[in-house]
Amino acid sequence: MDPRIKEDILSVLKKAIEALKSGNFIVLDELSNHTIHDASIYQDEDSTSTAILMYTISKVMQRCSENACPAPMMLPLLTKAQNALELNKEGMFHASYTEAFDLLTKHDEHLKLYIGEVLDKARIKKGGKLAEHGISVARTAEMLGINQWELYSYLGKTTITEQSTTMTTAKRLQFARELFK
Repeated sequence: MDPRIKEDILSVLKKAIEALKSGNFIVLDELSNHTIHDASIYQDEDSTSTAILMYTISKVMQRCSENACPAPMMLPLLTKAQNALELNKEGMFHASYTEAFDLLTKHDEHLKLYIGEVLDKARIKKGGKLAEHGISVARTAEMLGINQWELYSYLGKTTITEQSTTMTTAKRLQFARELFK
């Protein structure tokens, strides 16, 4: 794992552990967005998984808080992932993430359906963020294991493509005219 990615994921895990201890689940969503930046630069699986995991934990914890249901015990798994990464044991780190995703999925029958939906939506939403950073839809879909059409559908409902255009309409028209001279 690239040392810069490792350092950033460690920072995210430390902040996530503190957020879980304090019950501040909004921080987890912010951490997810922060990690997407690394995923867009390095296009690595670890950053992408971290972003999706943080987003999913955020949504599940918020739901459990609102509905007074028991929340899955994520703190030990995130601590385990942090310790494994600090000891350069990437296999243990990946196993911790797999265990965390499994726990989120198996926590409750009703929650299982919700988690699956959240994971799917998280992948698509984070795919939108990657596209916003300039990564192609094909590459983003490949990185996240999602269908390109689902991502196109999501992008069509957002203003990401309009926001990424920095040229005014007049400048674009002028540029197009110059192309066809």
